[in-house]
This record gives sequence, structure tokens and C-alpha cells, in this order.
Amino acid sequence: MLVVIFASLICQAMRRRPLTDLTGRLDFNWFNCLAIGAGLGTALMLVPATLLWATGQVHFLPNPGGTNLLLSALALFAAVAVTEEVLFRGFIFQRLLDGLGQWPAQALIAALFLLTHVDAIQNAGPIGYLAGVNIFIASLMFGLAFLRTKSLAMPIGIHFAANFVQGSVLGFGVSGSEEQGLLTPRSPGQTGSREEPSA
Repeated sequence: MLVVIFASLICQAMRRRPLTDLTGRLDFNWFNCLAIGAGLGTALMLVPATLLWATGQVHFLPNPGGTNLLLSALALFAAVAVTEEVLFRGFIFQRLLDGLGQWPAQALIAALFLLTHVDAIQNAGPIGYLAGVNIFIASLMFGLAFLRTKSLAMPIGIHFAANFVQGSVLGFGVSGSEEQGLLTPRSPGQTGSREEPSA
């Protein structure tokens, strides 16, 4: 995270522009957008999980050890969201927007985002193509959040909350990595090994 922020500072210094040109001004509106993004990211995971549960596709068991991991998971997913959003929706994306326009910039950054998550696609096995489509669409969504607000706050909020709820609350895998959450998801008839869906 620090390396990405420092590199962004250098790029902005060379252009004689402040870092806030990339991130948006850190004012009340920035933190309001962060909170709205966190709410959207939470809903993005809870709505489909609720539908899966309601239709009997998955059930959730409490994980007594999950609460011990929440603080470290908060820090990890916050760092991941900040790092990836500064990298993918910061300097490179914004220069592409200036040079190529909205949709070429979105497509190129989404392709790069997809390449950096190739492990998640490989770990998904036969449904890897669905994981790839999901990751590509997620990047487009984060980009649209930036375009709508001209700030990284909402993309960071969505990215952080989606990963945190998916992994640390619901117990699903995040980007190909197994997670221990407050809950443990199980498919119908599954009693032993953990389920490892990829997102």
C-alpha cells in the first residue's frame, strides 16, 4: 500500500499536481462516499448469499473462532482495498481517461485487474470463466463509482466491504484464497471439508 501511494505521489509531483487530484479531497463528502460505498459493498455480498440460503443452495454454520480474526481481517481488507483502488483507479486509470476516454480506459484497467487476479480464476476450476467475468465486472463497477464521484472513496468502500463481508463474515473464499469467517458456508449434504468458492 505504501509503495503504491508513494509511487502515486511521485507521479503527481512530476506533474506538479497534488495527490488529492487522484483520491479526491479528504473532506466530509469523501467519508460520506466511503460509507455509502461500504453499504453498497455489504449489500453486494449479503443479497446473493441470502438468496442462496433462502433457496437451499447453501446453509451457514457459526464459526466460534471467526471473531478472533475480525480485527486482522479488517486491517488486511482495508489495506487491499486502498492499494488496489489507488493502483487501478488512481494515476494510470485517470491518465487513460484523459487520453482514451471512459470505456477504453475502463476496459484496459479491467483487463489488467483481471490479470492480477489470475490465481482466483485458476483456483475456481471448471467455473474459472465465471470467476473471470465476475472480476472483470467488479473492476468496471469500481471504475463507475470513481467516475460518478470523482473520488476513490466510494470504490474503496465498495471493494473493502465486499471482500470483508464475503470472507470474514460469510466465510467464502476471496480472490481464490480460503477465508475463515464468522460463518462457515456448506452446500446441501456437505458435512466435512470447507467449501471454497472463489470470487
